[in-house]
Amino acid sequence: MIIDVIKNIATRARTIMEEHHNDLSPIYFGHFPSGACGNTSDMLALYLNNNGIEGIEYVCGKRDGRSHGWLEVKGNIVDITSDQFDDGMGDVYIGKTTDFYNSFSEQSRSNPSISDDLIEAYNTFKKLMDEKSEILASNSQYR
Repeated sequence: MIIDVIKNIATRARTIMEEHHNDLSPIYFGHFPSGACGNTSDMLALYLNNNGIEGIEYVCGKRDGRSHGWLEVKGNIVDITSDQFDDGMGDVYIGKTTDFYNSFSEQSRSNPSISDDLIEAYNTFKKLMDEKSEILASNSQYR
């Protein structure tokens, strides 16, 4: 099922971001997850798309002077940075909309895209994601 694939990729992405955010870019991800939702979502979207997941939208809204960005895929929210908010949905949330997401007004939708400044960070992220995928696949042989 596509949601299971997305959940697997999103969980790996969160782990990679937690472990390597400063290696990827201390400027853009130095305080991960705080202030990193847009760029993280864009990189996750590109990785998902490169792995056959289509119909991805980037959603951004504002609340109390702060913004937050996440992805939506086939009516499901995909968010790996909501834990930067006290009332967020945790470190990885895949599911339908909740009061948390509805609390962000002025929501805009767009196609995710990577800025030129993040190409090198994305390439490193992709390499780490692919390596983690291979490790997980090889470990599953022994279960």
